[in-house]
Amino acid sequence: MASLIFLSLLLMMSVTSIPRSAIKDNAVSVITQIHDEGPYPIVHNPILLLDNYTDCVMCNVILSCDSSYSLFQKSLLNPVQISNKGKVIEDTYLWAIGEKDISRKSYYGRYWHGYQVPLTLLLLVTDYNGIRLFNGILYLFLFVCALWLMYKRCGWQLSIAFLVANLITASPFIAPMSMQFFGCHAIMLIATTVVLLRNQSNYKGSIIFITIGACTAFIDLLTTPIITLGVPLACFIVYNQPKRKMRTISLMSLAWVIGYVTLWASKWVIATIITGENVIANALGTAQFRTIGNGSYFDAMKPIGSILSMLGKYNITSSKVIVSAIIIIAILAMIFIIRRGWKPLKQQLWWLILGALPLVWYCLLPQHSIAHFFFTWRALLVTVFSLTAMILYSITLSRNE
Repeated sequence: MASLIFLSLLLMMSVTSIPRSAIKDNAVSVITQIHDEGPYPIVHNPILLLDNYTDCVMCNVILSCDSSYSLFQKSLLNPVQISNKGKVIEDTYLWAIGEKDISRKSYYGRYWHGYQVPLTLLLLVTDYNGIRLFNGILYLFLFVCALWLMYKRCGWQLSIAFLVANLITASPFIAPMSMQFFGCHAIMLIATTVVLLRNQSNYKGSIIFITIGACTAFIDLLTTPIITLGVPLACFIVYNQPKRKMRTISLMSLAWVIGYVTLWASKWVIATIITGENVIANALGTAQFRTIGNGSYFDAMKPIGSILSMLGKYNITSSKVIVSAIIIIAILAMIFIIRRGWKPLKQQLWWLILGALPLVWYCLLPQHSIAHFFFTWRALLVTVFSLTAMILYSITLSRNE
């Protein structure tokens, strides 16, 4: 963990030391395109919302790291130009092109903002379309590698389940198009590939999952972090076939949580000590709101029900058809399994624990999950992946017996 914390600090200091003049033209071009497209453009279907709003904030943070701040302020406090609520894109655009001076300045120090490392390097050479193209090519390469390794190491069942889960959540189409979505999906695919490269003991696996959790905390802005745990963990168990699967799930999940929480919290402590700004208080205050909210639009005691009620806000006919089809397939599969005996199903019940991980996350952060449901719902990729794999492996075992 000490090495990961030091590396994170070194990366942030290195990337924020790059002169803003070297990236300004492309950053302004990105903000201009976001201004033209709007905050949440729809790609063919309301379920395919892009998050241009957060992409704009990310560019705002990058451009704000200019020479008026010290290196520690830029790398630890992450200055941002604050605009009027509801006018973030408009004001950021006018500020970026030099037509408006945003007098309100603040710090966004509760996150590491590690996305600045790849994004700043990309802004040195390309604009928004170039970034989306690069992300698309990289995503396709990583996705194919992960899918192929699943097939070779774990069988067709896991690869089919992974393909189905990604298509239902539309991740291959959306993740490369929004910079803030891409981070977790890239980490998930890289982690899955690493896990499947060779057999790992629980000890080495715990080190891998500590690193995965830390990388997620470094890059992510609280989008769908749980997918970086659920998918690699499923692959780890299927490939290594530990005798005590529930124990392995507990150990690897704990390792991921340690990496995630420790690296994230270390940012608050380091920033507070070095800069004198009380980042710890700001982070804890935000964490409290994200968990219990202010009670204005959701029931903190019934987070799952509140999340399901959000579906009514998205008139998504196609998604309802897909969900209905999955339920029908699941019922038919369960009938088939029951007629063949319960033994194959019992051997696969551990998948239910993995499938519940997104629901646990929603319960822990209900306010954030509900307020940003248009992208937090994609964490259900883990649930669809797990349930589909459980059904396919159970059917295979039933036929073999």
